[in-house]
Amino acid sequence: MLSPVTDSSLSSTFVQPPGAPQHVCIQLMPIQLTRHNYLLWKSLFIPILKTYDMLNLAEGIEQCPSQFLTSTSDGEDKKEDPAYTNWIKRDQMFLTWINASLSARLLRYTRECTSGRALWLHLENLLAKNAACHVLGLKARLQNLDKRRYCRMKDYLDSAKQIADELEAAGSPVEDCELVSSILEGLLLQPKHYDDLVASIRTRSKPVTLQELHGLLLGHIIHCSKETKKFAILCSFLLMIVLVSSLFLLYKLLHR
Repeated sequence: MLSPVTDSSLSSTFVQPPGAPQHVCIQLMPIQLTRHNYLLWKSLFIPILKTYDMLNLAEGIEQCPSQFLTSTSDGEDKKEDPAYTNWIKRDQMFLTWINASLSARLLRYTRECTSGRALWLHLENLLAKNAACHVLGLKARLQNLDKRRYCRMKDYLDSAKQIADELEAAGSPVEDCELVSSILEGLLLQPKHYDDLVASIRTRSKPVTLQELHGLLLGHIIHCSKETKKFAILCSFLLMIVLVSSLFLLYKLLHR
């Protein structure tokens, strides 16, 4: 079973493109392939293959030609076909590119793949379904945000932002408006605390950005804090009045 991969840091993968001078190298992949970012990795890798005419290798359209040319009818005088040699070089370059973009943990599962096409298919079978399930799980978490699980607003917003970042890393970025909508839905699960604020935000003609929402929520919390303090002061004042009145009545009863 594939072990969970936690290394999602950026990497610098350098390879030599076919036909390029020896001293020239280009940075092809800004990320390493892990268990959870296959969709993003593939979307970045395919344009590279198109640029260097190698997509047909990945798709299996360009098959390996026969190794030898025959110059006689009986086929005894064999000579290696240059097309075969060129295909092998390109295929091994393709294989090298893929291996150079894999995380260390994934390399353990690819050692038996000796051609670029074989490794390409192996990674698809190994990771595509898992990556899709990972994205679905993250989207479910986003749709089920609940402010009641967090004491502080900052923790709630950080949780939503973390899910959005993970979706982007998985190759399925979330639109700002979708993220804001999920956050607002989670606020409504805390009865009466944010109903008016959410209603006012949703009736705006211009969609609220995540940064604007953060400011509005901060302002709402400050306002509620002030109102709470005012209410506490009022309650203390009323309690004092009741206490003084009770003492006064008690004094009158004792001195009749």
